[in-house]
Amino acid sequence: EDLVWAIDELGILTISGSGRMQAFASGKAPWYDYRNYIIDIQIANGITYIGTYAFQDCAAVTASIPSSVYRIGNYAFQGCRAMPELVIPEGVVVIGQNAFNFYNGSHTWSKLYLPETLQYVGQNAFSGSLEKTVAELNYAGSKTQWAQIHFGVGNSVVTGATVNYQSPSGTTAPERVIGNLKSGYIDEDLVWAIDELGILTISG
Repeated sequence: EDLVWAIDELGILTISGSGRMQAFASGKAPWYDYRNYIIDIQIANGITYIGTYAFQDCAAVTASIPSSVYRIGNYAFQGCRAMPELVIPEGVVVIGQNAFNFYNGSHTWSKLYLPETLQYVGQNAFSGSLEKTVAELNYAGSKTQWAQIHFGVGNSVVTGATVNYQSPSGTTAPERVIGNLKSGYIDEDLVWAIDELGILTISG
């Protein structure tokens, strides 16, 4: 209702608006039939959630994810094999299972950037049945914070890589601040928030 999509003649898919993107079934995103023509994905700042199977099998070489996104849904970029680099921005807390799974294809990330706000990576989020590697893995936080991220099974391409830590110190997993609220993830599907009145809300 609040999001609009468009594909131009250059193959740029733009998602504009604000709020949560809906979750799609496999092969049911409205732009899925154009997946082989999409070379760039532009998601507007203000969108908070990238839906399940949103960009499945897209031929995109680049994807711009805004800092307003706090969660990347399950299978969101599954099968997008053409991206040489990926930047997950600050603000993203959860990467869902199989979000960047490449089926049976091999893939090498020349650069992969993960944010300090990251707390949960679902199983097989960065997996594939054949060889996948990360040439350069950059994490915005510290080694201590990295150790506090929950990585589900099947993410050895990331957990087994050499990490370039951007922050020299830090001892606790970061909290995500939204206006006067503090919030975070309990697990993949549950969110906690405390408002300025001291009200704790568990949702999901």
